Amino acid sequence: MKGTLPFALFLLCAVLLHAQKFDMRIEGGATFGQIEGDASAGFRHVGYQFAVGTSFPMGALRGQVLLGMVNKGSYIERDIYRTISLHYVELSFLMGKRTAFLPRLAWTVGVSPAILARASVRDLGEYNQIMSDNYRRMDPLPITVLIAYDMATHWQAYVRWSLSLLSVSKERVGTYMISTSNTGQFNHIVNIGIAYNLFNV
Repeated sequence: MKGTLPFALFLLCAVLLHAQKFDMRIEGGATFGQIEGDASAGFRHVGYQFAVGTSFPMGALRGQVLLGMVNKGSYIERDIYRTISLHYVELSFLMGKRTAFLPRLAWTVGVSPAILARASVRDLGEYNQIMSDNYRRMDPLPITVLIAYDMATHWQAYVRWSLSLLSVSKERVGTYMISTSNTGQFNHIVNIGIAYNLFNV
């Protein structure tokens, strides 16, 4: 993680310097998550997400790079009342465009690889060290879909959906997200937030 975060910052700066027209943004909001494959149901884990980034032209589309923190996880009510809280450093690579029928509405799709900063699993409120150590250091391939709406000058509201395509647990079973019967564990979140565009050049 020590080497990856400086590289992510360097990559973000390189994108800024290379882009001819870009904007800077700060965004943040709440996440509602579950982990597919851990017997939970519903997006019952409430967490956070915040990031800084930029967007820039890519032909007819617009690219977006974001660096931030996101809290994923799950809440399992069956018998153990287990809370899984996974804190990630996330670097998103997205591209999209504004819709023709509603110019204030924009969509983006891409991937958001993430490095695990801290994992906390609690059963009935008690910290579970063994289960907390059961998660991989990376969530390498979450697909991301984001829809944003211009509320006012500089301000946007957004909804983001993200699903891991590779298992985030250390078990060797169920590595790939192929079907709902897969026995791996896959982060699945819905994120609602507000973004502020600092400037446009």
